[in-house]
Amino acid sequence: MVHDLATIYNDHNVYVIGAGFSVARGLPLISNFMFSLRDAHEWLLSENRVSEASSIERVLEFRLQSTPTAYRVKIDLENIEELFSLASAADSSLTRDICIAIAATLDFCSATSKEPKTRFNLEHSRPPMPACLVANVIHPGANPGATQYEAQTYDFVMAGLLGLLDIARPRATNSIVSFNYDLLVENSLTALEIPFSYGFPPKSVTEDPSSRRLSLSRNSELRLLKLHGSTNWILPGHRGGRLTILGSYEEVRRGGYAPELVPPTWRKAFDGALTHVWQEAMSQISRATRLIVMGFSMPPTDLHFKYLLAAGLRENISLREILFVNPSKEVIEQRAIELFGDLQRRPTVRIAQIQAVNFIGQGELSGAMASVGRTMHGSIQQVYHHF
Repeated sequence: MVHDLATIYNDHNVYVIGAGFSVARGLPLISNFMFSLRDAHEWLLSENRVSEASSIERVLEFRLQSTPTAYRVKIDLENIEELFSLASAADSSLTRDICIAIAATLDFCSATSKEPKTRFNLEHSRPPMPACLVANVIHPGANPGATQYEAQTYDFVMAGLLGLLDIARPRATNSIVSFNYDLLVENSLTALEIPFSYGFPPKSVTEDPSSRRLSLSRNSELRLLKLHGSTNWILPGHRGGRLTILGSYEEVRRGGYAPELVPPTWRKAFDGALTHVWQEAMSQISRATRLIVMGFSMPPTDLHFKYLLAAGLRENISLREILFVNPSKEVIEQRAIELFGDLQRRPTVRIAQIQAVNFIGQGELSGAMASVGRTMHGSIQQVYHHF
């Protein structure tokens, strides 16, 4: 009996992104999130956002009351995700407050941080570029035959990851698996005019009219799969109702809702539409030619990632390389060993010791885009990120 060979994907990149991906935008890492949360409280009061400030107060009160627990069980109460998980186990009534506190803190960090920009010289004889990258001319005569432009850094980064900074590769496809709650990726994809899908099946979710500001398209080939929820998702009414997508956290806040965020560990909820997101993430990993993990530290507490990866790679016959992009090489190397075993026996596993935004370099370096098949055209010169 002859069995059909599974489809081989020769140019499908799956990007797995964590909090380190968003750090250049001023958003906190897990390790310092609680500091930002405390800072957000004062700012929210100054902005007359009393309800969100009250949610932060209740979260901090729970953190204080939980201090004795940390003496008996190894729990880091300064880690927002561990605190989130403890609250979901011990006091589910606090889940709403934590979701609001997280979203409000991200909003505070975004509002009070300088938006990063990228400057680059672009020769006149070059392939077409996304309009948002060449809208702001800084120096029309930067050097003979070139113009200097300035663009939003994350627009530039996403364009690079998706192969838009070079001549199009007809068979190249991409997907993004995100552990982040923020909307950095959505906003950049929208600025780049790239349609994307959250991976929900038809009629499983509701799209609020405000979501039209995003370049959402249910039929898009590009998947943005947010495994821990998103600050623009809500579950109006009782739990188990239909998940609704809004255009921003501002719309969520104005409606008096709590965003639909999911604890990363204990009693993770896979009910409803979010189940399909995890299934789609596994499906995308099973097709990956290259798996690029950016700014995600693979915390030991999130066992679901380990088994998601195992389940996806179990049926993968296309994988050529797993690349970790993270400045903390020693930490990532140790966790990669725990996940994959001896890295010396697995030449397809590599670590690029670099920040996520700097991964979009000139494209020819072994740790940069050329290694994942997403090169930068030679007409792009002197790329400079400033924050």
